Amino acid sequence: MHDRYANNWYETLTFKQKSITHNPDGTDNSEIWYEALMLPGKLRIDAGQTNSGNGRLLADDKIIRFQSNQIVASRPLVHMLLVLGFDVYRQPVETTIEQVKAQGIDLSKVHEDTWEGRPVYVVGAEKGDLKTKRFWVEKERLLFVRLIQPDEREPAKINDTRFMDYRQLSVGFVAARRVLRGRKKCV
Repeated sequence: MHDRYANNWYETLTFKQKSITHNPDGTDNSEIWYEALMLPGKLRIDAGQTNSGNGRLLADDKIIRFQSNQIVASRPLVHMLLVLGFDVYRQPVETTIEQVKAQGIDLSKVHEDTWEGRPVYVVGAEKGDLKTKRFWVEKERLLFVRLIQPDEREPAKINDTRFMDYRQLSVGFVAARRVLRGRKKCV
């Protein structure tokens, strides 16, 4: 993945995303996220109005949450969607390997399969294993397309995140749709 795009992938990217949270009571909350990415490893998310001071900052393997321009929470976090969906293409291969292994994904387990009609590599689990943390990479374009992992808040619950509808940019690609099944859906 890295070698394919190391010299042909963006360093920065900004985008707007509609985020829909499905609540346990059956209701939904929707808000617009304004995101600014600087690779590797830095992502700013402004939630709602850009001047509200609400959002998150992911940097240096930490997440910091803001409300009304005040820090309300901070904790260590290696955000696997940031690593696999973006950083992998720009950071040293050794860094990605360390991060992925530290998150419990076994890089020695790789098999081929089909996902959404395209050949993929499934990394982290043997064929037929539906419980182990793993990710999918589209074989032809070497783009990250899916991650299955336990929910951070409820480890007994599994999140299935999908990067879909990739669009070619002048350098690299971007998934126009990201869907998190289990807790949240982002469009």
